[in-house]
Amino acid sequence: MGPLFLQGWRENSINGIFLLFGFYATMTISLIALIILFSFATNLGAKINRAALGLSAASLFCFGIYQLWTALNLI
Repeated sequence: MGPLFLQGWRENSINGIFLLFGFYATMTISLIALIILFSFATNLGAKINRAALGLSAASLFCFGIYQLWTALNLI
């Protein structure tokens, strides 16, 4: 994010400001959507909640393995 912001700032200061605004607006809207999604998921039942928890744990595990693999290949 840093180099991209600096490049946008050098071109025009408005570009850098819009980059920051767009980034934080996207993060905020995504977080609000996740909160709403999980609030609706509580009404679906314990079985679906456990399946969603297992799916998210498995995907985080795979992402962690990918990150380790990438880091070890850089060494």
